Amino acid sequence: MEKLHSLHEKPVMTLRANYPGEDKNNEITRLVNREIAKTFDEIFQTKILAVENFDTPEGPTTFYVVKGDARTLKENAIYIEQNHELGRFVDIDVYDIDEEYAVTRVELAYEPRKCFLCDEPAKDCSRNKTHNTQDLVDFMVEQVRAYLEKKE
Repeated sequence: MEKLHSLHEKPVMTLRANYPGEDKNNEITRLVNREIAKTFDEIFQTKILAVENFDTPEGPTTFYVVKGDARTLKENAIYIEQNHELGRFVDIDVYDIDEEYAVTRVELAYEPRKCFLCDEPAKDCSRNKTHNTQDLVDFMVEQVRAYLEKKE
């Protein structure tokens, strides 16, 4: 990411499926990333300067260099996360130029992300291991399949 920042001197956005469990490089994470990337490209089409894709330990990750104000870009990212049918299954982070940490939802006065299963803050459920990982995976797979069936 530092390389992208230094080459373009613009904010970097990352798109990654928010998949529970160990194996984060799988058919579901690739599909979710692909589907969200289509919406991402529609919204940011004229602002995208560079795109790089990587398979990381956190799953398939797309890095975008995007023209614009980092906070406004994060607002757009939150819109995707909240309104796309698969948006709850992705994390879109925005890193401003020379910033080590991503712009947060809290900085922009948004509530923290909610858990897939119970609507409590997701970080609390994750930290407390409130839910069985397989239940989370099963829910995500079911939702992705339902999304695909609607598209057909």
